[in-house]
Amino acid sequence: MKKISLILVLAMSVMMLAGCSNKKNDETTQAPTQAPETEAVTTAAAEETEPETEAEETRPGYVRSHLTGQWIEEEIAEKRPIAVMINNIQAALPQSGISQADVIYECMVEGGLTRLMAIFQDVNGMEKIGPVRSARTYYVYLAGEWNAFYFHYGQCEYAKPYLSAYITQNVNGVMGSDGNAYYRTDDRPAPHNAYTSGERIETMLENKAESDGYIRNLDEFYATLKEVYTTEIEPEYTEHFNLRRMMRLLRWTTA
Repeated sequence: MKKISLILVLAMSVMMLAGCSNKKNDETTQAPTQAPETEAVTTAAAEETEPETEAEETRPGYVRSHLTGQWIEEEIAEKRPIAVMINNIQAALPQSGISQADVIYECMVEGGLTRLMAIFQDVNGMEKIGPVRSARTYYVYLAGEWNAFYFHYGQCEYAKPYLSAYITQNVNGVMGSDGNAYYRTDDRPAPHNAYTSGERIETMLENKAESDGYIRNLDEFYATLKEVYTTEIEPEYTEHFNLRRMMRLLRWTTA
């Protein structure tokens, strides 16, 4: 019995040693498998950053629009956008020109009503835009974010300080010669019948750009405000949204 017990003890010892040896061998064998995982992560990371390094597509005579990211003529893209306040109540329907807008904002005003602000990259050839209505403070900010000229017909009292700020370039239908940018129709009652057009907008901005020190409004509140209206985008301008990068990412994720 002692011999059998001794043999069993020896056998168990050998098995334990063999198990430890196999475990070490397994660990040694498995160790190199970590490298491919790191390699895979590195590859995935490289793929994620690929859109950043992707070469930008070019088209002679065309560039990406600051407003939409779409291809437009370079000459048009260099123009500053036009933001126009648009009435949005039943008496103002149907509206004109909004289907040609590149960006449209809809915000609440008083009495649970909303008002639109349409932003256009190019108004050339547009015969009728409107009905044009009055400004609100937050729309002045929104127009400024796009570096746009702000066209409106009147304003609420608390918007005046923002409209008079040097950085705001606006054309106000109820102030001085700015009213030449607008006309009224006889198919609906005021104040829902004030409109502008591409030709009127461009003529007004040309007059302002050519008049160094142009006094925008005759109202006493604006009497000392003078500035030159620059119609082209400044070289250092950065668009409000990086639409070109968004479109590259979209193309990459849907490929």
